[in-house]
Amino acid sequence: IHTSATGTLNEVARFTSAKQVLITGNVGIGTSTINTTLDRALSIFGTNASELKLQATNFGGTASDGGAALSCSFGSLFLSNNNTNASIHFMTKKSGESTTEKMRVTASGNCFLGASSYGGGGADPTLYIVG
Repeated sequence: IHTSATGTLNEVARFTSAKQVLITGNVGIGTSTINTTLDRALSIFGTNASELKLQATNFGGTASDGGAALSCSFGSLFLSNNNTNASIHFMTKKSGESTTEKMRVTASGNCFLGASSYGGGGADPTLYIVG
């Protein structure tokens, strides 16, 4: 983010690059409009596609690959984990309880619902449901 901005307090801080930070705490990248009724928002706009990428170099991510991404392209939404042998975990938390894993998709393409692994012996099934 550049250090010089125009605008006044309670308005959008307009920077010379394509980034904006509203006084409400919302952030826009590649857009001058953040359309949301949510308390806080990060809006990423691209002409044909946009992506939010998270990387950690200590866990297989580098500047050019690895990491996890949430991207949108031509009407499709993609959730990807590009780290070697990585899985995607879906976790939720009920009030007063700990966060627990509800579903996992492994790098091999296996899907576990209600379990984090297959404990039945032998090769993992493509779809394993507990509950």
